[in-house]
Amino acid sequence: MHASIHPASGERKAFISLPVRVYYEDTDAGGVVYYANYLKFCERARTDGLRALGFEQARLAAEADLLFVEARVTIACVSASTGRPTPIPPTVRAQFATLV
Repeated sequence: MHASIHPASGERKAFISLPVRVYYEDTDAGGVVYYANYLKFCERARTDGLRALGFEQARLAAEADLLFVEARVTIACVSASTGRPTPIPPTVRAQFATLV
């Protein structure tokens, strides 16, 4: 976990960063990651972020009856400069502001 300037708001926040290898099966014919796969990457980063903070999701569910459910997700998978989908490199980083 590290702190940096949030790209959208400009605020200083803590981030979880998870390197993700993107496989051919994750992309469409043009080499663009299929949008639903970003949700998988996000879930992996959240799980690892919670672990980094000392929380195991299975234990939270069993002992505290605490589960995580996404009620709404907005994803914009486009190039910041062109506004169009772009092929991505073999690895990407999923980053999430912590809720702590």
